[in-house]
Formats: sequence, structure tokens, C-alpha cells
Amino acid sequence: MSAFNLYWMDTASCANKVRVVVEKMMDDLKIKKTYTSSRSRKSYSLHQRIEFFKTKYPQFADSVMAIKWIGNSGSHNNDPINKNDILDAFEILNYVLADLYETHKKRIHRLTKTINKRKKPVGLRLSRKPPF
Repeated sequence: MSAFNLYWMDTASCANKVRVVVEKMMDDLKIKKTYTSSRSRKSYSLHQRIEFFKTKYPQFADSVMAIKWIGNSGSHNNDPINKNDILDAFEILNYVLADLYETHKKRIHRLTKTINKRKKPVGLRLSRKPPF
């Protein structure tokens, strides 16, 4: 992620790149991006997309909105932003991404449930991705 490289050189650009990660996450989660108005295709703002996101993932919506605000500050020269703000954005982003995309925890819960239900070992691996 280029935001990590920019952290040391340009905090405003770094904040903007973190905001771009939120946009890419919205795309990946298939959150509505465009709509048709008067026969032309228009884009929803990131703010609007986060509102759509909120209906499906309410537990993360406020966190994602906070990242957006930090990113917006980086996009506008008149809004001061510092390295601590960026670290806050990274920390919040890490929390959201870990919970949304973490598969290890889900796999362990599924495996535990299967073993307990059978009351014996499973005897085969349940869709485990390599750790690398």
C-alpha cells in the first residue's frame, strides 16, 4: 500500500491514500457505486456509499466514516493533518479489515463446531489456506 511509503514524506497524500483503501474496500464488498440519472451514469460519493455500507455492516460504519474524515483532511490543503492522525487511520483501518476479512477465526470456529458435533476428529482438513 503506497500510504505506508507516503507516511514519512507527505502526510496529506498518505491520508488520501488511506481513504482510497476505503473506496476499494467498498468496491470489494459490492457496495453500490453508481446510479442512473436522466439516462447518464453518476457516482455515489464515498459518504453515501458508507451509508449503504452501514445497512450491511453497522458495527464498522462509524469506524469507516472516521477514516474517510481523516482522508478528506488530507485531500484539502487547509485542513491540518499530522502523523498521529495517520496512525489513527491505520489503526482503525486495521481493526475494520481484520474483522471483515479475517478467515482464521471463522475457520477455527467452524472446525471446533464440527469436531464437537461429531464428538471425534474430523479426519480431513476444512478448507485451510496456507499461512503465507
